[in-house]
Formats: sequence, structure tokens, C-alpha cells
Amino acid sequence: MVEDKRKVSDDEMALRRKLAIMCRVLGMQNSIGLYGHVSVRVPDTDIVLMTPGAGSRKTRVRTDQIFVFDLAGKILTIRAAIGRCRFRRSDTSTRKSTRIGPRR
Repeated sequence: MVEDKRKVSDDEMALRRKLAIMCRVLGMQNSIGLYGHVSVRVPDTDIVLMTPGAGSRKTRVRTDQIFVFDLAGKILTIRAAIGRCRFRRSDTSTRKSTRIGPRR
């Protein structure tokens, strides 16, 4: 998992909060589906913030679940969006794992 070792600006944190709120509002309005996401670019930077997509409840998105990328596509932060997912064995003969959702 990618660790967040960079300094996060106040502007970025404010945008993370607004992005999480926007995603929850869109989720409550059923305007965003299971596989949809909402993203925003931090002004005057190369940083893009994106809400989680598949399998996440849009009405419960939190700021610590926001993905952070740069414009080149390099992942800067994943945090809870991936780090807290649980896995289970779906087929012990092939040892494949299937995501069953985030921890509660």
C-alpha cells in the first residue's frame, strides 16, 4: 500500500471534506451508482482527489477514503479505501481472494 508521507495543505483537506460531502449528497439523491465516483483537481497543483468507486456506499464516504493521484497517474495516497478492505477465500484450490467490503 502507498503511504502518505507528503504534507497535506489546508486547501486539500477542505476539498477532501467537500468531496466526501458531495459524494454523500449524490448518493442520497441516487445520482451516482455503485461504480461511479466523484473527482476534483486541487487548484494550482497537479493533485487529483477521487472518491472510491465499486462496492462503496456513496452515502457513507469519509475523507480518509479519498484516493489522491497526481496528473501523471501516480498514486499518492490510498489509505482506508484499500487498506481496510477484508478478503475471504473464494476457492481454496486456486487461492484466489474476493473482496467483500470495507471493515466496519
